[in-house]
Amino acid sequence: AALLAALTARAPALTSLNLDRATGVAEALSSIGGLLGLPLRTLSVQGCALGDEGARLLSTAISERCPPLERLHIGSNGIHGESLVMLLVAHSRLPTAKLLDCLGNPLGDEGAGKLAEAIRADPRGAFGHLASVSLSACEIGKSGFAALEQALTVCAQPSADAAPITLECAQNPACNDDEWSALVDRLRAARPELQLVWLARGGDEATQSGGLS
Repeated sequence: AALLAALTARAPALTSLNLDRATGVAEALSSIGGLLGLPLRTLSVQGCALGDEGARLLSTAISERCPPLERLHIGSNGIHGESLVMLLVAHSRLPTAKLLDCLGNPLGDEGAGKLAEAIRADPRGAFGHLASVSLSACEIGKSGFAALEQALTVCAQPSADAAPITLECAQNPACNDDEWSALVDRLRAARPELQLVWLARGGDEATQSGGLS
């Protein structure tokens, strides 16, 4: 509450907030949700042990308050499938949304399947207004990316003026599979606006494009 009061006093000027690796963030989310009533455009809560419950509280706060949030960094918070998808969908529906960095959360194949279901149910429900999404190091294997490929292909938007989307997926087991290159080629053909980045940040730009910052 004290933190919220102090930050609220600076509300007109507070557009970016970094709470990376801060302690007690998960426990304080009920009040920190109030931060989304501030004009924040960037919020970073990486390594704060939010867990699934914290992700759900943050998702609810985003949905209810509709902040002008552009960039949300939630890496390494132990957030699993359904909770991570819930947060992704909530942020993607904000008209200001640009980037969601989920690096290092255990989405796994099951979570990738749930994300695929969300994409199939509402083609704009998963990525929506987002221009960049990182699912790097999210423990997604061959079956998880196969489900995502199918969903993204079914929901293909071949329009030449479709807004580009960068999907970063480095350091996932699927990227080392023998069939990965073929999957990338199929997705590029079906979704030319989708830029897949599967090497570590700063990797060989001759074989990939895009990236998150």
